[in-house]
Amino acid sequence: MATSPSVLDINGVQVSVTNGDKTFFQRQRGDAWASVDDQLQSLDTLLEWHKRDWANGLADARWPPVYAKQPNEPPRVAPSRAKKSTT
Repeated sequence: MATSPSVLDINGVQVSVTNGDKTFFQRQRGDAWASVDDQLQSLDTLLEWHKRDWANGLADARWPPVYAKQPNEPPRVAPSRAKKSTT
């Protein structure tokens, strides 16, 4: 197993942690995500927010360039580089 260190900020203290340490912490404290699927949640609120945002003109975020352009997707160019309309 690779042991490349990463730095965690624990209560304002910078701590260098390796993958081995992370495994130790997980064994010691348990898996924080073990119960993630125990209680089902509804997506209704999220879908309502999407409909509200869409109705208010807030479109979906731009997709990365490796994906095909999506319907109703805003231009994939920085506003400063966009062609100016002549109308």
